[in-house]
Amino acid sequence: MGTYRLKSVAEHLGVSPHTVRAWEKRYRAVQPGRSGSGRRIYSEEEFRRLLLLNELIKQGHSISQIAQLSDKKLGDLKSKHPEKGAKLFQDLYPTAHQHLGKLLESLHGFELEKLSRQLEWACLSLACRDFVFEVVAPLMKEVGNLVLSNKMSISQEHALSSVLRNHFSRALQVLQNHAVGFGSGGSRHPLLFTTPEGDQHEFGILLGATLCANLGVPAFYLGPSMPAKDIAESARRLGTSILVLGNLPTAEAQRKETLRKFFEELDKLLPLSVEIWVGGGEPPFKKLFTSQRKSRFLLSLRDFEAQLGAWKKGLKSTT
Repeated sequence: MGTYRLKSVAEHLGVSPHTVRAWEKRYRAVQPGRSGSGRRIYSEEEFRRLLLLNELIKQGHSISQIAQLSDKKLGDLKSKHPEKGAKLFQDLYPTAHQHLGKLLESLHGFELEKLSRQLEWACLSLACRDFVFEVVAPLMKEVGNLVLSNKMSISQEHALSSVLRNHFSRALQVLQNHAVGFGSGGSRHPLLFTTPEGDQHEFGILLGATLCANLGVPAFYLGPSMPAKDIAESARRLGTSILVLGNLPTAEAQRKETLRKFFEELDKLLPLSVEIWVGGGEPPFKKLFTSQRKSRFLLSLRDFEAQLGAWKKGLKSTT
């Protein structure tokens, strides 16, 4: 009899690890053991039970109604009209993969209104981080690859960018309006998101700001391509605690020199109390920052989410 880790279980089910943990903690669907390091370990029986629960959810059953049923009752329930229930559920609640396929299909046909509606539905039917990591990020990567291989036009890529920009601008505003913050003892100083002057690639910071607001952390999206002096002024006026900079890596010597001057000026103008988080990995000009400046260099959007979670946890522990 085998055992399974959380990541493996989630991959087999086609859901996020967060969903599996919710089934366990909120609905007591299974009670996995723990390894010596505290990681969840699922037995073969628990794994099969989760597979069965997942099949029933696809048929249209609610996890809250079936989580406490015995394995036998779950099996009996599965045999009742499985095809009709599954078809109804898939029509109403497509998976992230199905959303992705429909979005690509609409973009291929240049059906922009349909694309916008499908994007709204994906956002509403999926958790925020699942929408970001399992739909939007793969969509942008796939479209980029299609453009490079001449299977999609640059105009289609720009159309997608426009639709995504409008969507996330609205979504970010909604999340910011409903952010719960850290409580009375926590920091209310917002994280500031932008890119260096000349860098128009905004989606990394836009997605980062959305994830930030989704966690209840105040975020202010300044937009792309900002001069160092304007970033420093905004940080002072907003009382920023962390500046998050999207930074597209470049091999061009002229652009590297421009970025070196930008970061050198920014470090001089920005208050030392403000941490700098830079996307795109560690730049060659890291040493330009004064030794008193706290800085982090982020490898990916998932790395940013992990760093943000750790920062938020540390902030809570000091309040």
